[in-house]
Amino acid sequence: MATGATVDPRERHAGWVAPLCWMAVALEGFDLVVLGVVLPALLDEPGWGLTPNTASLVSVIGLVGVMVGALTVGTISDYIGRRQTMLWTVISFSILTLLCAFAPNPWIFGLLRFLAGLGLGGVLPTALALVRPRGTIVQKTTVAGAQTMAWAPIVIDEISVIGSRCGPFDRALAALASGEVDVSGLVSTRFDLSRGVAALEHAKSKGVLKVLLDVST
Repeated sequence: MATGATVDPRERHAGWVAPLCWMAVALEGFDLVVLGVVLPALLDEPGWGLTPNTASLVSVIGLVGVMVGALTVGTISDYIGRRQTMLWTVISFSILTLLCAFAPNPWIFGLLRFLAGLGLGGVLPTALALVRPRGTIVQKTTVAGAQTMAWAPIVIDEISVIGSRCGPFDRALAALASGEVDVSGLVSTRFDLSRGVAALEHAKSKGVLKVLLDVST
């Protein structure tokens, strides 16, 4: 009789990643567009003395911040992780954009726009990176020779690597008997040998790792 396939606990929350990233990117787009809406009112503000040229400078300095943020966010996410980077970029540009409403002069306003741009520039690259990784690689090779692999992308992208291969059977059996190694998570389903064709078809299903054929019955 077949049993249920093993499910990665992280997959229960993975469905929230894309919607939350979409909301963050939508907020980023709103922040960049809203400046064009308020600029006419800022030009009419008597205490600020803005001219079209200085207003353009304020707009450009914010975009410079976006550029700097986009160029540096990759390095930052390597140190603190993508989830933390995503949270801090959203928090930073939200608070700094709110503070823009209380800026006493155009220079402070421009500085806040630049600092907010640092967070804005990091949102989209981080969001794109978050929705791509977190996959699973199932190793099924039996190559006994030395192998070289770049592990950094696997660690950074939070890729799960699972699998098994041939090896010293005496040590393997001893590890299984002592409970040192638990392989139950690698086995998705068991089938009787008489249902071998059905087992092969089931092995093609999404989320299925390994299917065992039971020859004891």
